[in-house]
Amino acid sequence: MKINSFVKQIAVASLIAGVFSFAPGIYSIPVVHAERVVRINNAAATYDEKIKEGDDLLYLGEADEAIMLYTEAIKMEPKNVIAYNKRGLAYYSMNEYSDAADDFNKAVTLAPNDPISYLNRGYIYGLLNDNNQEIDDYNKAIQLDPNLSKSYFYRSQYYHYQKDKKEKSREMDDLNKAIELVENDEDSNKENNNDLYIYYTYRGEAYLNIKDTDKAKENFKKAIHLDPEHASGAYRNIGNLYLKEKNYNRAIENYTKAVQIDYSDGEAYFNRGKCYKKIGNKQRSKSDFNKANKLGYSGSGKSSFLSIINKITKITKEYDRAKNR
Repeated sequence: MKINSFVKQIAVASLIAGVFSFAPGIYSIPVVHAERVVRINNAAATYDEKIKEGDDLLYLGEADEAIMLYTEAIKMEPKNVIAYNKRGLAYYSMNEYSDAADDFNKAVTLAPNDPISYLNRGYIYGLLNDNNQEIDDYNKAIQLDPNLSKSYFYRSQYYHYQKDKKEKSREMDDLNKAIELVENDEDSNKENNNDLYIYYTYRGEAYLNIKDTDKAKENFKKAIHLDPEHASGAYRNIGNLYLKEKNYNRAIENYTKAVQIDYSDGEAYFNRGKCYKKIGNKQRSKSDFNKANKLGYSGSGKSSFLSIINKITKITKEYDRAKNR
């Protein structure tokens, strides 16, 4: 399964954070480090304390140390599935997919009725190009909990990369189902809903793929309304639409909003540079092209490594929330 950068920026399965930038600073980094020193030196730390400290470290991008704490937690409670899932996510953040798969396999063995573990494992199998196991795990997650929207979302991305037109068309069906489940959930907060933002953004891209630009723009604007502080991907996509329409000033407005949210969005800088070039602002055009180049973007693909790290480190909170749904 080929994973585009938009998918790559999402934490595994139920831990979705998506393309939008996750604003750093929700935790105070100095406080987190201070707490870590206290906890690591405390031999009597409980399982939950080790998990919490591992979460803090993963949030800060310190996956190696997070893995150590999750491993200690596993030794304390070897049959508790949470630590295996979280350590698997830490391995994933380091691109160590085989180790991640081992942990998710263990999680499935320990909790064969937990859909989250199947989603995690299915996503990793996709990265390992085992597409049969990937789709089997997504289908199993849906079988176990047909009301878990994330299962349909992840399966939609499997269908997105299929060459068979009938299979590929199922992407939109699953995106519609994911949105429907959240919209119809009376207990779900529709405003600032992280999952719903992602689903609308992806559905916007799906509409772009079938050349329905009006519905694409409608979905991107809905995504921005839901989560304006993290909507870098939606702003960038709207900018791309305006660029295609040669409405360069409106495109610049949206690209600017995108990079204000996600300063590592190389594509937004590059395309804004193209707009500035079109309207004759050579100085700003050159500046944006240079920024895009430093971020590793040259016009042929997306590159948002810092954004990826920020999203991945949010996964531990999202996992806990998903488990309680």
